[in-house]
Amino acid sequence: MRHPFHRPLHFNRLHHHLLAFFSTAAHVLKKCDSITKVKLLHQQLTVKGLAASDNTALQKIVGMYIACDAPSEAILTLSRLPPSPSSVFWWNSLIRRAVRLRLLDHALELCHGMQSLGWRPDGYTFPFLLKACGELPSFRRGASFHGVVCTLGYENNVFVGNALVAMYGRCGDLDSARQVFDEMIHSEITDVISWNSIVAAYMQSGDSKKAVQMFYRMTSYGKLEIQLRPDAVSLVNILPALASVLGSIQGKEAHAYALKTHLIDDLFVGNAIVDMYAKCGLMDDANKVFERMESKDVVSWNAMVSGNSQIGRFEDALGLFEKMREEKIELNVVTWSAVIAGYAQRGHGVEALDVFRQMLLNVNNNDNGDEQMAVNSLIDMYAKCKSIDLARVSVSMWHQFGGPCAYDLNLT
Repeated sequence: MRHPFHRPLHFNRLHHHLLAFFSTAAHVLKKCDSITKVKLLHQQLTVKGLAASDNTALQKIVGMYIACDAPSEAILTLSRLPPSPSSVFWWNSLIRRAVRLRLLDHALELCHGMQSLGWRPDGYTFPFLLKACGELPSFRRGASFHGVVCTLGYENNVFVGNALVAMYGRCGDLDSARQVFDEMIHSEITDVISWNSIVAAYMQSGDSKKAVQMFYRMTSYGKLEIQLRPDAVSLVNILPALASVLGSIQGKEAHAYALKTHLIDDLFVGNAIVDMYAKCGLMDDANKVFERMESKDVVSWNAMVSGNSQIGRFEDALGLFEKMREEKIELNVVTWSAVIAGYAQRGHGVEALDVFRQMLLNVNNNDNGDEQMAVNSLIDMYAKCKSIDLARVSVSMWHQFGGPCAYDLNLT
């Protein structure tokens, strides 16, 4: 009598073929530098009839296509698989890739495509989708996904909740962000990312005071044994808020905390502390932090140049500016604008105009934010130097070097 769990001979052969096939595939994948080899493997799998016999084989092929950065082939292969919870992983990988490459609309289209094929998003899908909605930004689509989240029962998933708070914050709907956050508090599912998200939402809305309040509420939230501790993102979020309300005492407390926890070694935290001190006018404190930073970027230098320029220490600002040029640090519009403002503040219109000319030669003004800052520096230079001739020359230079025609500066 045959054993009830005895496997038929054809099944054993199929299993043997699969093991042999993927042993070869794994070896080839390590050397995969194009999709050609994966396509060849896929073709062999189909010819041998293994693709129709075991969905695991096709799933591995999908993974290979994604690893070789061939999303179209991965999607085509996925469309031939029957929907299953475990295989949603591959759709999530494709959506995550699209978000990482800032193909935000495509990420949302992938979700609609998988749903049209009968697949259901899971708790790992929604954070990527909501991030895409926030970065677009698209409140309508984000709110629509919120509805799907509730329908599928993921509203108590902390990762999904955090993504909802962040999405609403980026879309400017602070009330909805706070409502989701309060529901998470009520359900006791918050973590430090939840608090960082709501603090960031208040900062994005321009409510620095409320951001500071929420930050301090976070530090006292929870029981002693599970009390939340601010991380690097928490400090990067709150330090600009403290600078905007001139909260230098609280800023020094945050600095002390960063030293104690070694978060000061994080470049973004270091930059935020330097910028906070600079905006509070405490340039000596800013300089101490700046000098002790093991690694610096253009943001670190800009904070020091702008801070010195704003409090009238223009010689120090100019010295830092020249040092940046000596060390081949790539200057941006923030750097140039700080120096232009410094010269203009002292009434040195000719020097300001010369720096403005250098800025136009050296900065790519395709970015709208850079264009606006360049125009602002031009207007500031005109206002402080009180010279209509200087203004006309600078406007002429601005248009000559490709400044946007959309800015109609009427100087008559």
